[in-house]
Amino acid sequence: MGNLIVSIIKVAINVLLFPLLAVVWLVSAFTGWLLKESVRVHVRRSVEYAVGKGVPSDFAIKMIDDRCNIKEIVQQLGKLDPAFKTKDVYEQYGLAIVDIYKDAHQNNPPNGDTLPVAKKIKEIITPQIVALENSGYRVHIDDVTYMYVTALAFTIEKKPYSLDQIKELIKYTFPVESHSFSINDAHYFAGASSSFSKNCGALMPLAAKEIEAGKGQFYLKYTEKILEEIEKMLCSSGDFDPTKVKAEEIDPFFGLI
Repeated sequence: MGNLIVSIIKVAINVLLFPLLAVVWLVSAFTGWLLKESVRVHVRRSVEYAVGKGVPSDFAIKMIDDRCNIKEIVQQLGKLDPAFKTKDVYEQYGLAIVDIYKDAHQNNPPNGDTLPVAKKIKEIITPQIVALENSGYRVHIDDVTYMYVTALAFTIEKKPYSLDQIKELIKYTFPVESHSFSINDAHYFAGASSSFSKNCGALMPLAAKEIEAGKGQFYLKYTEKILEEIEKMLCSSGDFDPTKVKAEEIDPFFGLI
């Protein structure tokens, strides 16, 4: 009798549990579909918005696959303009695509007197980028990159360059589409640095030697060092603050000059 009651209870539980599990599964599947549909709609609207701003549709569709880069640009645009964050998500993503497209298509060789300087700087830095990547490191662009390029440009031409002009030289030297966020972010920090001019001056002797030799190592060595320092901070306990990587160093160039 006891076994019969147990069997009846098991059957009853199974009968009641199966519909409940089915409902849970259906709700979960429907929720997942809604999320995917929502993402799909936002993606479509973002592409349409960017195309409406003059971006070719194939470029916009291609950039949607690079979500990480778009998110970085969205964050950067939000820092520059607080009102940007109030826009709809599809508008934010659409404007990020527009920003990337403009940067990518402004990566033309500088005109006039600036072109020889740009070519010379690229000749100095490109082999360092190749060596860096061959060693397993990634390209890194920060305010020190701006200082380095400023020192090289001044050494070549013996005339000052504005920070915006240096930005154009950096955009010509580095692949803008994949590094546009870093270039823009570094431009902001270089402009906010009170010691920028002083540090550029400190790099002048090294820049002169590299120009004379027709090759350089500073960008390669500095990038290896700064990436190692960032990695140490990421692996250490406590909150990570990228500004502390150099702020805690007496020498922002890690003894490389």
